Amino acid sequence: NECPGNQWCIQNGALFGRLDCFIDRCHDVLDLTNTIIQFSKLSKVEIGGTKGFTLTSTIHQIKCDFQTAVDAVKNVEYDIMNIEATQFNSEYSEFRKCVKEIERRLGAVIGLALDDCETVYGRFQLVDSFDQQLLERPIIKDEVETKQIELVQSYGKDLKVIQEEFLKYKDDPPKATVQSLPPISGALTWCRGLGARVKIPMDKLKELDRNILDREEAKEVIKVQ
Repeated sequence: NECPGNQWCIQNGALFGRLDCFIDRCHDVLDLTNTIIQFSKLSKVEIGGTKGFTLTSTIHQIKCDFQTAVDAVKNVEYDIMNIEATQFNSEYSEFRKCVKEIERRLGAVIGLALDDCETVYGRFQLVDSFDQQLLERPIIKDEVETKQIELVQSYGKDLKVIQEEFLKYKDDPPKATVQSLPPISGALTWCRGLGARVKIPMDKLKELDRNILDREEAKEVIKVQ
């Protein structure tokens, strides 16, 4: 900038070029660190269902492949905070490319696992087993949001089934549910069970991303409650 008392034209790039490069490098390292933290919990994920063993093994393999990509960056023979080491840029670019491919694989596995879940509550539990920041990564988020829309629709169908069940048996609860209980206690136990089938998934549904909750199907489901 030109100063009135000093007619020098000062270029910011000349003064702060190295600082800007260092800040960019810090952002890259921070992103690398956050990515490692998000993927680190994959080794603890266990998926149930008929395809659980296969899907769990696939996730663990994805975690191993991710660790290989991380090791390639961690084991370089230079200080990654040294901005003179420009080779870091290509190393980091390759790492990001690997991560995008891993995200696509992981998103596909999560989608298959959600399809394999037999209950609405089981699907919510499955989503909760993953790091929430990991699920916010764009490629994974697109896959999960598609399945969450289907989840909301499934829950809406469940609500109608529960409503029909209540109307059908409200005066005479199913004997298998209330066996060995006095009539009133049995009826209350049955009602509590129906209430739990409604409330627990509903509480989870309300925690979904606003993009999902603002959809008409989600609003209709919440109204039914």
